[in-house]
Amino acid sequence: MGVRARKGWYLYHSITCEAVDPQYLGITEEQIKEYLKENPMPEDPGYSIEEMIGDITNSTGALTLPDETKEETADFVATLIDELF
Repeated sequence: MGVRARKGWYLYHSITCEAVDPQYLGITEEQIKEYLKENPMPEDPGYSIEEMIGDITNSTGALTLPDETKEETADFVATLIDELF
């Protein structure tokens, strides 16, 4: 095991400033795919749709996105979570 630090996007609740923890969102892969039909995710070589779905539906702890993620994509993910939660 190796512990590493990296820069990245940190998603948090704007009122409480607490990190978004995907395990408590209850958002399913099906809900995300349905959302994407009407709201396509921006193309981003730093963060794929598959990574986003996995992060939201199958991870725990603070939700972070890679540093290489475009700001437009980070905003998209935040909006998706806000609308589906």
